[in-house]
Amino acid sequence: ETGVDCGGPDCAPCSQETCSYTLFNSNNFENNLGIWIDGGTDCLWPNRFYSFSNSGIYNVLLRDNTSSSVLTTTNLDLSGAEEIRIDFTYITAFFSNSNDDFWLQLSSNGGSTYSLVEEWNFGDEFQNQARKFESVVIQGPFSANTRLRFRCDASDDYDYLFLDDVSIQVCTPSARASASEGHNRTAAAITEVALYPNPVEEQLTVSFYLPEEARVETVVTDIMGRSLLKQQTASNAGWQEIKIDASSLAPGVYFIHLNARGESVSRKLVVTR
Repeated sequence: ETGVDCGGPDCAPCSQETCSYTLFNSNNFENNLGIWIDGGTDCLWPNRFYSFSNSGIYNVLLRDNTSSSVLTTTNLDLSGAEEIRIDFTYITAFFSNSNDDFWLQLSSNGGSTYSLVEEWNFGDEFQNQARKFESVVIQGPFSANTRLRFRCDASDDYDYLFLDDVSIQVCTPSARASASEGHNRTAAAITEVALYPNPVEEQLTVSFYLPEEARVETVVTDIMGRSLLKQQTASNAGWQEIKIDASSLAPGVYFIHLNARGESVSRKLVVTR
């Protein structure tokens, strides 16, 4: 367009703030529970239900709806976070009641009280034996005594919820970038990042916008931060597309990291078959 500062085929995108997340914690429960606390009798780790794991052989099993049907973090200092994102995968077995569900809860006072963040209901959000991948964004502010809690709200001991590959990512004010920062601030190195298809089976397309010429490094990592795929491209300013062969990746949750000019933007990727 002509006579405007943003938008149109020949201009940078108009201002749109996006959060650039950094990994705070992740656990596939292969070695320990890490920051997560076993609720008791109705929270089982390790357990013998290996086939319900997404990565490795172990998962966390929640069942029934008692005071011990919970998996809770220790106190987390998230006071500097503007928003957080919780990614996880789950699968259920033997749920049968339309009132059966499970919740993600948040506490800002070290677990004295909890508020509901999200709930998933049997027959609505999920069915038995069908794996799901979830991503939940929670807006701040947060405290230095933040706790997150998964709670099973089912009917009895034989309603099984299996959790795996749980990660927490944070966005701080300094990590928030915008597509067009205006005349008084430097534009972000990479903006307008999109992945498609996502979930992906074979080939992934990553599209993004470069305000100026840059060498872009694309890295695919697992939830533990291990680098699995990496490539570099030298690109001119403008809209970009990168193709990534995801066929070598096992089904699960991964992260795409785009690095350019000292900045990094991350997005979640789900691989299915």
